[in-house]
Amino acid sequence: MSYPIRTQTAGVYNPLSRRTAAATAARPAARTKARKSRSKVPSEPPPDIVRNATTGAKYKTGALLGKGGFARVYKFQDMATGKVYAGKVVAKSSITGARARAKLKSEIKLHRSLDHENIVSFVQFMEDSKFVYILLEICTNGSFMELLKARRQLTEPEVAYYMWQLLEATEYMHARNIIHRDLKLGNLFIDDKLQVKVGDFGLATSVEHKGERKKTICGTPNYIAPEILDSRNNGHSFEVDIWSIGVILYTMIIGKPPFETSKLKTTYNLIKTNTYSFPPDKPISEAARSLIRSMLQARPSARPTIAEIKAHRFFSDNPIPASLPPTALKRAPLHSELFGSSADGAAPSTLSLANKYAADGGSSSAAAIAAKYASRAPLGERASARSAAASSNYTEALKAKYGVGSGGYAAKAKAKAKAKASATDAADARPSSGSAGTTKADDDDSAALRAMHDKLTKSFALMNSGKAAAAAAAPDGAIPSEPAKWVIKWVDYSNKYGLGYQLSDGTIGVYFNDSTKIVLSSNGTNVDYVERLRSSAGSRDLAQSVTMEEYPESLNKKMTLLTYFKNYLMEHLERADKDGESSSSTRASSPGISAMNVPDAKDAPTAGMVYVKKWLRTKHAIIFRLSDKTVQVNFFDHTKIILSSEAQIVTYVDKQRNTSTHTLQAVMVEQSPDLVNRLTYCRQILSKIASKASSKQTAA
Repeated sequence: MSYPIRTQTAGVYNPLSRRTAAATAARPAARTKARKSRSKVPSEPPPDIVRNATTGAKYKTGALLGKGGFARVYKFQDMATGKVYAGKVVAKSSITGARARAKLKSEIKLHRSLDHENIVSFVQFMEDSKFVYILLEICTNGSFMELLKARRQLTEPEVAYYMWQLLEATEYMHARNIIHRDLKLGNLFIDDKLQVKVGDFGLATSVEHKGERKKTICGTPNYIAPEILDSRNNGHSFEVDIWSIGVILYTMIIGKPPFETSKLKTTYNLIKTNTYSFPPDKPISEAARSLIRSMLQARPSARPTIAEIKAHRFFSDNPIPASLPPTALKRAPLHSELFGSSADGAAPSTLSLANKYAADGGSSSAAAIAAKYASRAPLGERASARSAAASSNYTEALKAKYGVGSGGYAAKAKAKAKAKASATDAADARPSSGSAGTTKADDDDSAALRAMHDKLTKSFALMNSGKAAAAAAAPDGAIPSEPAKWVIKWVDYSNKYGLGYQLSDGTIGVYFNDSTKIVLSSNGTNVDYVERLRSSAGSRDLAQSVTMEEYPESLNKKMTLLTYFKNYLMEHLERADKDGESSSSTRASSPGISAMNVPDAKDAPTAGMVYVKKWLRTKHAIIFRLSDKTVQVNFFDHTKIILSSEAQIVTYVDKQRNTSTHTLQAVMVEQSPDLVNRLTYCRQILSKIASKASSKQTAA
């Protein structure tokens, strides 16, 4: 069983946040001796039955789970409901000093303010004449310290799976101005679903004002950041958590911390000089090395933000499991246990973890939007020191992301749970907010989808019967041309607002969660706002043309969001083109067909612009249905299919971004395995979409 405090090696802080060996090493021996004399946990156990004087609830005290400097952790069971918790028990006789009491109050205050799926849940606080009790969520699979002891080292797919969740939790804490200051394997717990839970907030602190730098010397020796050890003590801030995450990443992959030695002083010297290496006998990818180096920067200002870490190729370039098997607690999982196999051959049945979170209603893309407003320059281009303004902008952006002060995250979590409960697995498809929000489909739209599906079905039948060559020989009098418009960039922020995208003609659009759409012309002036008009006769899209300067007051929020999406997409597109990579839920989706055909300002349309009419995500791809009847399928292995001219023209982009455009008949003649497999998947998903559209229309 897991618990928020463990008996650990020397130097690890105690539960009531007294300074660790880092502080001890910097203090006179007399004070150190006095401190040691007060650091014993009182031996008196808590009563067999503990009663909450406020609620009247009774809890049965169970087995001892662990102990730290000033506290013990027991299993507690609610006698009315039978539910089990981890109960942190602190003897009041051990916190007689004002500072110790203040730190305990701070721990309770900070922890109870947090509500995140990757943070150990704070249940309640109670006390009696002798003890203080903190009831917490119990994690049944122990801590990562125990996991690494059993496994010695983890595979990179597992590490990416766990690390993403740790990043989500840390980003949430930072959004609320909380620095954990003791992220380490022993404070990361694993629940029954093998999900990460950050615990133990004994050293956590809250940043009260802009640019505040904390001066307390605290942390765990192997994980402590160099600025905390700096004798000049210029203070520290959120960056110390980034350093610790870098150490955790290294430790999970290599099997031991990068600065670990048998002598504390030597360890601190290695941290101060940033001296570590990658053992030649331990396999580690270049992407992992790159990410570790970026986080273990001696200068705090040189470390990446969490948004930048999420965008790193360690997460975006490799398949990441959507879940882990229970056997991963004891042994390295098999490839088939992590990824399964693809039934249709269209694409690997894997998602990057960022895609997994976004598909489940998570917040991976929100991090990317936060990055836009973080006012942080790309790595290698930052100023030598982080300014107070930059830190403030970063935290303000994260506050906006998580809805701090308005119950935003709790609302998001509730919506996420509801979305999961109502999900279907037809053809492995998860309707996005875009598809789920459409309650009816007009006759023309569903008919067009069926016609496209039927066209593909007929072509496959001809191919299988050997008659495809004859069909392809029929003169059509035209050379296949590229699609008129396609999605070149998208960002999935449907956990809160919707899907943002950019088309090849330079227009920027947003598909909102309420199924309304908004499109901005390439000249940044003209706007189409599209609503779904429903009646007994069916439904259709109704567009309202406005400008960025003049629009109804009712559109204030959506115009503001359009600007946010535009700013992010434009900036990130430039970086993606430059770096040749992007995060998994914020994709640069340019087929590489030709240079983006952005019209001159005078040629930009003033109304009637093409927009994303529907979209959905599946296990394998994200699908866009444009209002001009183009269907685009972006597979998560970086290949793309664009069906235009009612599926008569097929454009294919392979993993190397090589592009080819063919007639459908020619594809069936050439029978390229990759292309045929992906078209098979397109046909299957079109069938599902058309069936859903027809059933909804019939029901309406």
